[in-house]
Amino acid sequence: MALNDNIQNLSATDNVRIVAEFSDLYFFKGDKAAAFELLADDFVAVEAEGLPYGGEWRGADGFDRMIGQITDLFESTVNTFHVKYRDAGDVVLADADLNMKNRRTGKVLPMRVIELWYVVDGKIERVEVFYQDTKAVTEHAEGK
Repeated sequence: MALNDNIQNLSATDNVRIVAEFSDLYFFKGDKAAAFELLADDFVAVEAEGLPYGGEWRGADGFDRMIGQITDLFESTVNTFHVKYRDAGDVVLADADLNMKNRRTGKVLPMRVIELWYVVDGKIERVEVFYQDTKAVTEHAEGK
């Protein structure tokens, strides 16, 4: 598997490869159909409730709608963030430094994000997203 240059695959485990491949297909190659094949039927994405797009997002459609809400607020280009993956067995930790550009104001908020990706039997069942400062993200979304 050839991954985008911005992804550093620090472990060769199958679960890390699955998560890295999902990210590469969805975010970098725009191949949603192939990416969604890596999701379990009961997949759930969880964002902090205090965020404008917070809550549980179910299935591939839910993930796509969540990303749509995020990208309505913020612009992030491929070369503005860097992801490192860590193997923790059935959980893959993704450590990302983002630059979140507010589409309305043009201001950029650098933000560290940790994601926990749960992989069972070769399918991604859940992702939980943890921002270093959810208050700053919410205020940035509001243009403050």
